[in-house]
Amino acid sequence: MKKTRESTLIILCILSSLKESLFIFAAPFFPEQFEMRHVPELYFAPMFISYSVTLLMSSVYTANLMQKWGRAPILRIGSTLQAMSCVLIIALVWTEKPFSFLMLGFLGRIIEGIGAGLMQTSALAEATAQYKNEEHKVVTWIEFSEELG
Repeated sequence: MKKTRESTLIILCILSSLKESLFIFAAPFFPEQFEMRHVPELYFAPMFISYSVTLLMSSVYTANLMQKWGRAPILRIGSTLQAMSCVLIIALVWTEKPFSFLMLGFLGRIIEGIGAGLMQTSALAEATAQYKNEEHKVVTWIEFSEELG
């Protein structure tokens, strides 16, 4: 049992780190891509912030989803959405038209934010459920992992 708990915590920490890495990945990438397609800079902040807004909204709603479906399925859905957002963000390299770039970019960031909210909330719920007497330590490890990302 202890080994399973430790493995779960390690996987949750890795997922949390990857989630944050994906968020940071877009920061240096977007300005250059905007410029190459002659997309007005006024769209940069909304596109970048759309991740944070959807992360917040999905985090709040995740508790309801976990009650219906459980923590593990929500974590899997969040991870899948994160992977889908990677594909969309990578696809931006091949878009030429500004409108297509904006649509794919916003869609990618929104899906990324929803996935991050589902992952983050369900990961913390799973970790604290498995380590009831050591919640503060587990939350610290997951938060530390996010900052490493």
